[in-house]
Amino acid sequence: MQERMAVKKVVAEFIKNMITKDAIHIGLSKMQMFRLKKKIKEGKKIVLKRKTVKKLTRA
Repeated sequence: MQERMAVKKVVAEFIKNMITKDAIHIGLSKMQMFRLKKKIKEGKKIVLKRKTVKKLTRA
């Protein structure tokens, strides 16, 4: 359980620090990046699909 929370925090920090060029290089659209950043700022739950997780793990 704690391991999952740690992974979620790492992913959230990675997304928060991402710039537009990084997102495009990874394969995420600008809008998807902005939506994820907004959810993180608002403290909402982030639900990532398999494709998005694969893209983020390749980064």
